[in-house]
Amino acid sequence: MSRIKQVAEKSSNWLENIQSANVEIINLRELGIVFCESILSKNDMLNLLRNNDIPINHPDEFPLSLLDMRRNEILSFANNVFFSSSPNKTDFQIEWAQIIGGIAISYARHGDIPVVSALVKIAAILRLKGPLLDESHIFLLDQQNIDGSFGFFDREWKLCNDSKIEEAETHIKLRLTVEVLWALAELSQQPSEENERMHFIV
Repeated sequence: MSRIKQVAEKSSNWLENIQSANVEIINLRELGIVFCESILSKNDMLNLLRNNDIPINHPDEFPLSLLDMRRNEILSFANNVFFSSSPNKTDFQIEWAQIIGGIAISYARHGDIPVVSALVKIAAILRLKGPLLDESHIFLLDQQNIDGSFGFFDREWKLCNDSKIEEAETHIKLRLTVEVLWALAELSQQPSEENERMHFIV
């Protein structure tokens, strides 16, 4: 089994064990399970969620414009890309992959998992490939905890005196886990020739 499928299977087990009366937590759990199933079975669920009538609206001078975007702008743009129609390949595959991959690695060095996930998602949807993107994929896979969730918050929880700390921890870890699984689900949908190139991951 490929590493990305091992990660998805582990996350799926963690997600299925989450119990809560919080509707948002349950909805996030179900979304995470959908992404896991997409990775494990390579179904067409992601494409069914897209709106084929909405083309991707790249910012001016994309992808260099990502360098000037604030963190929340990158996250928002990644979501807009996902819900747009599947794009055709760009004529600047290598250049775009280097730029987006380089930005992703920069955020990875600061441990910013959500932004790395967003950039991996953008690159996967645009069918980009390259060594810097491969590094960002491995970075995401390496963030998985033993229990199947993503993100390391032990130090933060020790500093927190919230009486509902367990639910707060679950909520935060769940949101981050879903973001990573979303990016990995997009990555797993790469055409067969890309999967062959990245056999160590997908």
